[in-house]
Formats: sequence, C-alpha cells, structure tokens
Amino acid sequence: MIRAPQPEAVATGQDALAPLEPETRPAVLHLRSSGGLFGADRVVLDLCQELPAHGYRALLAPILDPEGGGRELLAAGESLQIPVRPIQLRHRFDPRAIAQLKRWIAIEGAELVHAHDYKSSGIVALAGKEAARIATLHGRVGTDWKLRAYEALEARIVRRFDRVICVSEPLRAAESRSGWTPVVIPNGIHLAPFLAAGAPDPARLTELGLPSGAEVVGSVGRLSPEKGFPCLLEAVAQLATERPELHLLLIGEGPERGALAARARELGIAGRVHLLGLRPDLAHWYPLFDVFCMTSHREGLPLVLLEALAAGRAALVTPVGGIPGVIAETPGAGPVAWTFAAGDARELARKLGQLLADPELRRSLGSAGRARVEARFSRRTMACATAELYDAVRRERGRARPPGSGEDR
Repeated sequence: MIRAPQPEAVATGQDALAPLEPETRPAVLHLRSSGGLFGADRVVLDLCQELPAHGYRALLAPILDPEGGGRELLAAGESLQIPVRPIQLRHRFDPRAIAQLKRWIAIEGAELVHAHDYKSSGIVALAGKEAARIATLHGRVGTDWKLRAYEALEARIVRRFDRVICVSEPLRAAESRSGWTPVVIPNGIHLAPFLAAGAPDPARLTELGLPSGAEVVGSVGRLSPEKGFPCLLEAVAQLATERPELHLLLIGEGPERGALAARARELGIAGRVHLLGLRPDLAHWYPLFDVFCMTSHREGLPLVLLEALAAGRAALVTPVGGIPGVIAETPGAGPVAWTFAAGDARELARKLGQLLADPELRRSLGSAGRARVEARFSRRTMACATAELYDAVRRERGRARPPGSGEDR
C-alpha cells in the first residue's frame, strides 16, 4: 500500500518524524497531451486539486513530447503541488509511452486512468485493462483533416472504456451511438478569484495606453480559426466611428495571431486592438471588460465564459456547443447573456453597441450570469460528479469504497 508523507514533526531530543499513515484513497492518473494551458488543461488541473476532497488521490500524467508539448502543464501541476507522473515521448508515436503508463499504474496502485484527449485515449487503450479506463471529450476542434481523423479514431476507441464523459449535452448527442451513450459532467471553475474580482485597475489601462474613459470589449481564447475572432474585429470596425473610445482586448495565443494583427490594420483599427498574449492572472483582467464577447464557431463548454460570468461581466456570445446550456433562461428570470449568430459581424456590432450604451443593462446581465455560475458550474460540483462516476465504476469492478472516504461531499 502506498503511504502518504505527513508533515514533519519538529525534532527535539529523542523526537523523530511523525509516523507515516497508510494511503487509503484510490488513485487515479489523469493523462493529458497539451500544447499549452488551455481550457481542457485547466479542467484537468482543477480536478486534480479538488478530487482529494472527494475521496480520490489524483495524479497528473502530462505527456511530454520532443517539441516541448506538455511542459507548461507539468510546470503548472508542480506549482500547484499536484503529484506529477510524466510520460516522456521520444517521437510522436512512441510505444514506450504504454510501458511508462503501465509502470505508473503499478507503482501508484492506480485503480483508474482518465484520458483527456485523443493521444491520451490511445495510450490508455493500448495499456490494457489493469485499471479502469475513463475518457473526457472536451470538444471537437477539427480544424484540419488530420485532426478530424484523430478525433474520429478517438470516438471509436473510447467506446470500449468503462465510462466516457462529455462536457455538454450537445457533445453527448453528437457522440452517442446505438447502444452506447456517454454521460454529461459540465466543466466547472474555481470560483473564488473571479467572485472576488473588484473594480477595474486603472493602472492596467494606463499600461496599455488606454484613456481612463475607454469603452473596453474583451475576449479570451486560443487565437485559432474556430474561435471566430475576425468577426469581432469587423464588428469593432463598424462601431469605430460612432464610439471613438472603443478598444478591444484579446487575451490568448495561437496560430492566427499574425493574421488577426494584419486584419486589424486592414480595417483601420490597429490602434484599438490589443493582442495581450497569455495572461495568468485572468481574474484581474475581466473587470476591465465592459462587455465580454465570444465569437466561436465550435465549443465544448468554455471555461472563459464561466469565468467572465463569475466576474460579473455582461456577455455577448454565439449559441454553439455547450454555451446554450450555460446561459439558457429559466422561468421567471431574465437573460444571463445575449447571443448572436456565429460569423454575423453586423448583428454583433448592433448588439454590442446596445450593451455599451446601457450600463444598467450590463449590470443586470452581469449579476444574473454570476448567480448562474455560482449555482451550477463550480469545480466542486464538477469534481463531486466525477468522483461519483468513479465510485460507480469501482463498484462494477468489485472495489469497495474505503470506509469514511468522501465524507465531505
């Protein structure tokens, strides 16, 4: 049995280190192949932090490739003091990864392995059934034929797993097949830093060269085609004449950065568009946004929308993927966010202008959005549902729940 280290006792005289207590929580390895710290990566990190409170010992297994992929996830895991068990690839299809995973399963006594992308799912599938196999489908990107082929292969592979999780109902509907249906566990976020977001910091506006009275539209996400950012640039260009103080902040990195900068120059709004790159302290940036925009053509269940709503931002978004499940109106309540059709810059500009002109409307939307996320989309709720799924799988495999575990659920 693996033993968990306990805090050291202060050695005085014959005093020694405090005795080690046996580790009784079942272990789960979370595998993730990553090119940065994006939404799915943050879900994995949040699960690894929250699952111990629900009776599971969570270990992070980042897949490290020769190009540096996985290094940011590994560093983030270590900084959060999550136990990290890396899997090192020498090249893209390295069979040693299977042996490494089996070794970690044996060393840690892991009862479950949880894959979070197509590469991880492939490694888990080939490693056999020594541990229960879980996969989360975070959303389909499909930006080129190769990625679509990998995602289609993953969809077939995971049907043999013990459970498959989808982050939204539309994704589950798209993935379901006759006789096989995944379960839905929506993404959740660590609420505290976003609920605590206060007034905008004027120093950040000054740092960017923005006037104190600037109207700020903001978005956060990977700068890639499926995010639809050119539509947002066109909407800002349409509003530029009537709203001379309007500025756009784009937080994120990706392959479209150069193209977006060029398009801003073509539209004559380069001075209004600020490409800020990756910002680790997002909770401090959301308060700068008068309106949060999401222009995606495809989504799973985007964390940045949950964060913006938790920070009390008025949101104008496309109703794609799992977004309608987040913002759907409930009987007797007003809207949580406004929507527009993906790719429709004219509709986006019109509605954006309405929101910018009405501070009270923005406050109303922001309050409704914050209440929605608090009630339904915390990382605690996500981890609790995941732990219950693990419990069901372990029961099916004849594993009894350790006495007294998960008491605080």
